[in-house]
Amino acid sequence: MTVNTKTRVPAHVRVRSIIDRICEQGGSVIYQKQALYPVLEVMVRIREKSRDQLGDFEENILRFAGLGICEQIEMAFVIGFPETKLVPMLNELAGRGLLTQDVVTRTRFNLSELGKLTLQHGVEVIEADRAILLCGLTGRLLPRDLYELPSIDPAKLKDLRFVPDLIQENSTISLKHLNLDQISNKRLVNLPDEAVEICGIVAGSPTPKFLDCEILLFRTGVATLVELYFAIGKVDWLDASDVLGLLEPLGYPLNNPTQAVANIATELGALGLKLAGGGSLDLNGNPVFIIESAQDKFFTQKFNNRLYAMCVGIGEHLPRPISPFSKILNGRTLTLIANKGSAFASDIERLRYIENVTGELKKKKNLNPEALFELIEARSAQNGYSYEELRKLVIRTGDTWLVKSFDRDFAFEVV
Repeated sequence: MTVNTKTRVPAHVRVRSIIDRICEQGGSVIYQKQALYPVLEVMVRIREKSRDQLGDFEENILRFAGLGICEQIEMAFVIGFPETKLVPMLNELAGRGLLTQDVVTRTRFNLSELGKLTLQHGVEVIEADRAILLCGLTGRLLPRDLYELPSIDPAKLKDLRFVPDLIQENSTISLKHLNLDQISNKRLVNLPDEAVEICGIVAGSPTPKFLDCEILLFRTGVATLVELYFAIGKVDWLDASDVLGLLEPLGYPLNNPTQAVANIATELGALGLKLAGGGSLDLNGNPVFIIESAQDKFFTQKFNNRLYAMCVGIGEHLPRPISPFSKILNGRTLTLIANKGSAFASDIERLRYIENVTGELKKKKNLNPEALFELIEARSAQNGYSYEELRKLVIRTGDTWLVKSFDRDFAFEVV
């Protein structure tokens, strides 16, 4: 299980950087969509080490009980302590659960499970109830950072204006993950370091809830993986089969995939793109289009605060998947590739270069704007690009971040 820092970043923003990394490594994104992740809030009874030290006399009482000296009169004789003074202490230890009192004789005190654990760990072990969150698909304990996220009551879903896709929980979940021997870091799953055993779930306590997340289903090599991203952290232990039920054929239920591709082509035309051909489906059943040319308005269009043009593939610049372009996609991803040799391909190649070089150089510390411009200009010349041509292309996008990197007058005016 993996948890990121507590810095809250919108899930779709966090996913964007992950998608970039997957594509850079030659992987492919099959599906990306907002969804509701089912969890169970349960009360568990745990046994944990108390921070209070057990007194030597109390420890001796427990040890004698463990050796079978359980009658109060025998224990008083062996310890050498008046029975009348020993009995109140035996009753107190029984009240704390360290001894069990015979309900018939009332004079026999046996060592309890808590008493055995107390002797084993050298400190008093107590029982306490604690609320924890379990994965509604696998029963695994959730990272404690996810406890900070707002949850959604299933009964209130009908009141929401927009209900994301629901990941279907299992009708039964395994409790094998409640074995503390399998948990290397207890604090990571909201349990105290002092916990030594989970006795079980308190009857009637399980409460189903949902957490808002972003699903990312992707392929690397021959493996198909799924990860769920939240404003804090992620869940990365699910099997792809857990979410494949959400993945429907492109265009379903209104159109077949061929009709869906044709409809998406029409929408791309409205975005200002001229296609080379009618489009096709990749091995994941997702649409792919070759772009011949584009109107100026295309270069200004964005999704999730990123230019569409920065997702178009050309040469060594691999395409980035586009998910929220059309309702037809319904979580599936769209791939755009510039037609090699076209003027559009040249523009895209330069834009992708601009993105790379500005991102790389802006990571350098102690660079004032003028020094940054000089570095970009020198680097561009080394790679055969005219700085002035790049600047004009950047201005066409209207993207403030890029313009500040390439237009001296604009940058210094903003600063």
